[in-house]
Amino acid sequence: MRKKYLLGLMLLSFFNGVKPFEKIESFELQVDQGVFSYTQDSDEIIAFLELTEGDAYTENLWSSNFQELIDEIPKTNIVFIASGESADQRLNEIKENVIGTDWEKYLHFINKNNTVLPDNIELILSEWEKEWSADKAGFLIDSNGHLRQFGLLRPPGKSPTPIFDAVEKEIQYLYWEKELTKKMKLNDKKEEVVMLDGFELSGGWGANAEFEVEFPKTQKLLSFNEMEIYFEMNCPDNNDKNCYEWDMIANLHLCEENKCDILMSRWITTYHRRGVWLTDITPFLAFFKEGGVKKFKINVPTGNSSYIMNMRIYLSKNDSKLRPMNAHRMWTGGSFNLEYNPSKKPYLLENPQFEKYTINGIMSGHGWGRDVANCAEFCNHTHHFSINGEILGELKDPKAGTGEGCYQLANEGVVPNQFGTWPYGRAYWCPGWDVLPFSIEIKNPNRGNMLMTYEALYEGKPYDPQENPNSNESGFNADINMQSWLVSWENPYRYMLRKNFFSQKEERLKILEGK
Repeated sequence: MRKKYLLGLMLLSFFNGVKPFEKIESFELQVDQGVFSYTQDSDEIIAFLELTEGDAYTENLWSSNFQELIDEIPKTNIVFIASGESADQRLNEIKENVIGTDWEKYLHFINKNNTVLPDNIELILSEWEKEWSADKAGFLIDSNGHLRQFGLLRPPGKSPTPIFDAVEKEIQYLYWEKELTKKMKLNDKKEEVVMLDGFELSGGWGANAEFEVEFPKTQKLLSFNEMEIYFEMNCPDNNDKNCYEWDMIANLHLCEENKCDILMSRWITTYHRRGVWLTDITPFLAFFKEGGVKKFKINVPTGNSSYIMNMRIYLSKNDSKLRPMNAHRMWTGGSFNLEYNPSKKPYLLENPQFEKYTINGIMSGHGWGRDVANCAEFCNHTHHFSINGEILGELKDPKAGTGEGCYQLANEGVVPNQFGTWPYGRAYWCPGWDVLPFSIEIKNPNRGNMLMTYEALYEGKPYDPQENPNSNESGFNADINMQSWLVSWENPYRYMLRKNFFSQKEERLKILEGK
């Protein structure tokens, strides 16, 4: 059976659409340069921007820096629509910016005083803003022909009023989604495991769900050495206004031995918008050596709303790569203060047997408003891993604490124009983004015992929080939310031969109480 592509709610087959994520029908527009045509089989991205005379939101948008709309995107068709006594003047002010440039043929202008819009376009422009005031700026069409919302075009910390730069961020994001659509189509050749399909999760701050999933049989499962997870969180009725208003941690755990405590993936939800992500989680294949039914648990606070979820795992094979075969639990996070590092005891791996080892995990920094450095959400804490006294690698995140650290990542999949403080750079995460697993490779060619240590620092030393005299009552203390594993890699067939037919010293990982 042909697989269903999920991106952009491709399961929908609406035509003649006038609501968010419905598929718009073909149309023709009478514009200043003649006729602008759009057909349903097109994969182009189009933005429609409307100026409503006397409306401060759209007046401010059209008065912002025009060059910031086009300086960091490919040539894209943008339709400007205005009405009222000053329509021609406002349209000409925009047009003057591109006369004689390559952009001139991509910008289209409509004076509604003397042009009748197609019924569906007029209906979208008139009805959307009645339901959600942020939609008064206009709408977009994505590369799959689906109608899309702009979100909030006045990014906190950057501008108190709507700006063209925020429009550009939305367009950048749709181009990122276009590339994601291509990747999803390539996944048609991979083994697909359906995790969630149109599942609605609600339940407030403690919302969670446990579910079981059928994986391939053992022999087939062992043949795969790559794993990705696709996750789509949609708003009810596919409208921004129906998504939860706060950014929250969304965790997916694998359950084993009646415990759901193996962290497989983490995402941070958006402020009032949908999100979609495709994440490489190959190291966690170490937990999938036996086929059959697996149990999972997802935790996502939903507030007074809900999320409609689609989730898939994609398994594939790359002959040039080893496969993760074992995983040993290692360090977790905790309160980030002077007690953090002393609690992270060394690990000793005796008699290592595998071809390759990595330290893998998922980590994000939280806590703000209590200490001077604003840790651990808005400070660049670094994480250092060593083996036998030699530094293996360092994790750092320079965007943490910057005013636009997340704002500048719309072209890498951060959902733009959220209805909250999404632009600020966080430590190892952004609202509306997947938390990328980290990987530290261990080089141990002599297969000797490995003494592994870990510490976290701020500005090169253990973190000693200094109380902020102007602390925020809504804030909370610095915390590192982390789970890490020692992952062993090998050719699965060599692993089975060694395990079943050769006698070797037992590999052991033990924690050392002294440092």
